[in-house]
Amino acid sequence: MSNGMWAEKYRPQSLDEIANQKEIVSRFKNFVEEKNLPHLLLVGPAGIGKTTSILA
Repeated sequence: MSNGMWAEKYRPQSLDEIANQKEIVSRFKNFVEEKNLPHLLLVGPAGIGKTTSILA
């Protein structure tokens, strides 16, 4: 199985499944609850969960 397929298969499906990012998950949840979605620029090295956080 290629790494890309593995990553897609086991990617968290909700914000509650994202581990070790309590502060960031809390902020994302507040944005959704308040229906206030600002423009966000997520920056960092590959593999830290930028795409997963947005898709969850």
